[in-house]
Amino acid sequence: MAIITISRQAGSLSREIAPGIAEKFGWLYIDKDKITTALEKYSIDSDVVDRFDEKKPSFKDSFSLENEKYFNYFKLFFFEKAYESKGCVLLGRGGAFLLDGVPGVLRIRLVSSEKSRIERVMERSGLDEKQAKKIISQSDHERSAFHKYYYHRSWDSPESYDITINTDLFTAETISVMLESLIHTYLKGDFEKQGRGVLNDKLLAQKILVKVLYESEIPVHLFEVEVHDGKATLIGTVEIESMIDKCSKAALIDGVKSLDNKIVFISQYPPII
Repeated sequence: MAIITISRQAGSLSREIAPGIAEKFGWLYIDKDKITTALEKYSIDSDVVDRFDEKKPSFKDSFSLENEKYFNYFKLFFFEKAYESKGCVLLGRGGAFLLDGVPGVLRIRLVSSEKSRIERVMERSGLDEKQAKKIISQSDHERSAFHKYYYHRSWDSPESYDITINTDLFTAETISVMLESLIHTYLKGDFEKQGRGVLNDKLLAQKILVKVLYESEIPVHLFEVEVHDGKATLIGTVEIESMIDKCSKAALIDGVKSLDNKIVFISQYPPII
């Protein structure tokens, strides 16, 4: 199991570099197109993906919970694919933070100067300089806000990445060769077994969350699932006490060794004195 995450600024050559790395090593490449197609089977259409993918939800959308459904099914899809694949490359989507705590993930960030980014966007899209600059500014704002909203982390914090490459002075081909050499060294690390175990725990936690909230439609507030070595812990609140037991039953999926249900009942009505 090998996982490469690539964070990028618009116009930093990620479209030219990321797919080639996946193809070079015979790994799965995950980008917006792949995510859009995958989420269709969960009745999440392309319009929903367009609204929430790498964007902070609008004020109105933040109350609909549709954005949380999109994000939770995206995580389920990604964890499943990352676990079952021999290797994968995830472009954007906060991959460096999504895989916090998973050993052996190589986190790469591609950046470039504003001048180079504007020139590339102009060339690729046929826009003038003012339009290209506007697109870059909007992209930076949306991606930064997406990371703050979903991960509570700073998108451009250098310590979040193993290597950051300024693509100003090199061609996409040169950078690809550099990264291929780095990845060959990375693959020599003895982290696969440990990494698979942690990733499996994340996958189990996400399966439980989806099963409880969306498949069983149990109304749990502030719901969180933690899994360590197959031992699951449920956290949250309910307004109907019988829902606690329903959560336990829904959470006992294949792979769960034990379950600690810490969901608490909180009445919506004040006590009668």
